[in-house]
Amino acid sequence: MTYWKDEIINTVFAADGVTKGIVNGSTKRPTDAEKADGGAPIFAALCKRFDKSTFTTRSAARAAFHRCLHDPSQPISIFLDRITSLRDRLNDLLPKDEKVSDTYLKDVILTNLHSSYATGKLNLLGSASGEPELDQCKTILSSAGPDWDVQEEADKLLESAGATVKVEPLESRLDNAYVARAARYQPRDAALYKNLSAPAGGVSGSSPRGG
Repeated sequence: MTYWKDEIINTVFAADGVTKGIVNGSTKRPTDAEKADGGAPIFAALCKRFDKSTFTTRSAARAAFHRCLHDPSQPISIFLDRITSLRDRLNDLLPKDEKVSDTYLKDVILTNLHSSYATGKLNLLGSASGEPELDQCKTILSSAGPDWDVQEEADKLLESAGATVKVEPLESRLDNAYVARAARYQPRDAALYKNLSAPAGGVSGSSPRGG
């Protein structure tokens, strides 16, 4: 959902013709327009109307902030900018003593980070110089990049080469080999177990002779 402030900014920058003249002051306002001395009081009135803090708006803003997940198919900068913007929108609705701090924002960023950035996350958590600031965290994550997956990269190379052979993961190949080996030795092991469990001096299941 587009933020109402973004909509206003986009409308102002996209204005043309008469609308553009009214915006930049070169054209008189229509006579039926409500009087306002400049854009500041108009913007303040809009903020009062649409940024009003209610149980509903706070809950929605808080949910949007915590549910902002990192999409690894996009540059990580998009995720970092979006989650920071959502934090700022939430703070607009919160009293001063309840504002979401940069420290808490860092926690949410690392929590919602995609698993492919595990190495970068560990580097941040294990920093020898202590906990980095928010801007440092963003810089480190942006420069770290996703982890290199051997299996995934091999699949990409095979696909680009037009290979039609399906490569099974190593774990699957080991499991299949174990099943094949068990099936091959099972009859022999069963016969051996039968001989070992037979009573001494007789055959399993036969009655001993009387003296």
